[in-house]
Amino acid sequence: MHPNKSFTVGRKGRLICCEVHMKQMEQELLNTGLAEMFKGGVIMDVVSPEQAVIAEKAGACAVMALERVPADIRATGGVARMS
Repeated sequence: MHPNKSFTVGRKGRLICCEVHMKQMEQELLNTGLAEMFKGGVIMDVVSPEQAVIAEKAGACAVMALERVPADIRATGGVARMS
């Protein structure tokens, strides 16, 4: 082990030795947490039947058919929901 480095034990018992590895560990935790939140499925905004099929194949538990998605409304200067 390098004498000038501090080590810590990360998830799954691995040694973490620098900031890069800590960032990787944090990202892994973030990704697994996000996957846990989406475990039951998500509701996707769609504007066409083709998008609805893609959303279902990707694991959406439901689709919400809209004339325009909120991101497009905000892009043109409108006000739309954020979630």
